[in-house]
Amino acid sequence: MGLVVFDGYDHYLNGNDFTNRSGVLQYSNTGVTFQTGRFGYGKAVSGAIRASLSSGFSEFYWGSALNIGDTDTISFVDNQVGGGGNQFSVVFDGSNGQIGVFNGAGTLIGSSATNVFSVNTWSHWQIHGLIAPSSGGSVTIVRDTSDTVLTLSGITTQHTTNATINGWNSGGLGANAIVDDTYFLDTTVGGGLYPCNGFIGDLRVDTLFPVGDDAVQWTRLSGATNASMVNETAMDSDTTYNFSATPGQEDRLNFQSLVNTINAVVGLQVTGAYRKDDANVRTLKQLLKSGATEVYGATNTLPSTYAYFTDIFPLDPNTGLSWTVAAINALKAGYNLVS
Repeated sequence: MGLVVFDGYDHYLNGNDFTNRSGVLQYSNTGVTFQTGRFGYGKAVSGAIRASLSSGFSEFYWGSALNIGDTDTISFVDNQVGGGGNQFSVVFDGSNGQIGVFNGAGTLIGSSATNVFSVNTWSHWQIHGLIAPSSGGSVTIVRDTSDTVLTLSGITTQHTTNATINGWNSGGLGANAIVDDTYFLDTTVGGGLYPCNGFIGDLRVDTLFPVGDDAVQWTRLSGATNASMVNETAMDSDTTYNFSATPGQEDRLNFQSLVNTINAVVGLQVTGAYRKDDANVRTLKQLLKSGATEVYGATNTLPSTYAYFTDIFPLDPNTGLSWTVAAINALKAGYNLVS
C-alpha cells in the first residue's frame, strides 16, 4: 500500500461536514473551522482534529503542514473510536521552539534542540513512529523536506495493550493552530517512482473539481450539465445534485488541470459525496478513466445522509506507472450505481 490516506481539507463546508468522511480515514469532531490554505490555495483546518483509521499500524509515517503559535500536542492513539489511550505524544513548546516526545503515561522520553520550529509560521512536519514495548520503539521527527530534528530509539512507545495506532489526536492544538496537507503512510513498498514507505518530504495536496461532462447517464436536478451539479468547492447537500435509480448508470466528468508549477505526482484520490433517498439498499462505486483504461473503486453501501467516499490510485491504471501531470490533466472520473 505505502500511501494509506491523505487530505488537503479543500472540499469541506463546516465542522459537521468534516465528520462525513467515510472509509479508511474518518474524523470524529465537529469543532473545527476552515480558512485559506497554505500557499493561498484551497482550505486549511483550524482547531483540534481527531482522526481514526480503519486499521491498526505498528509502524507509520505521518506528515502534515502546521502553523502553530503556542504549546501544542499531537498524540498517536491506539483506538480513537473506542476511547483507547495515547501510545506517544509530540509536544511543541512555543516559548523556545523545542519538540518533546512523551510516552502514554505522560513522561518525557526525549527532546530536540531549541528553535527547531518557529511559531506562527508554516512548517512541514514528518513523524516516523515504531510502536513497541520494552525499549523496542522509536520516534524520528523531520522538518520540511529532510532536516532531522529529533531521533529517539530504544524507547517504549507502546503504552496500551495494542501494539498499533489507529489514529491521531491533535486535541492539544490551540484554537489558532492551522493544519493542511496531511498524509499517512505505512511501510509497505508501493509501486512506481514513489514507494511511499519512508519519509517523502513536504507535499501539497491539490483538489481538482469538475468542469464538464464526458459521458453522463444520471439525471441532473437542473442546469446545463451534470458537472455543474457537483462542482461546488464545498458540498451543498441537496441544493445541487445528480440522481439515478438505474443500476449500471454512470457519470464520467472532466476536471480542472493541475497548476503548472507541479512537476511530480505521488498519488491520486477520487472523492465524492453521496446518499440514498429511498428505502432500498443502494450501492455505488467510483470510477476513474485514464487513456483507454477505466477502473472502479470499492463498492460502498450508501447511507441516508451524505457521506464522503474515497478511493486511492497511487499509479496510473493506463500505464501501471507513476502518474504524470499530463495524465492527471486528461483523466475522467465519476461514479456508477451498482444496485
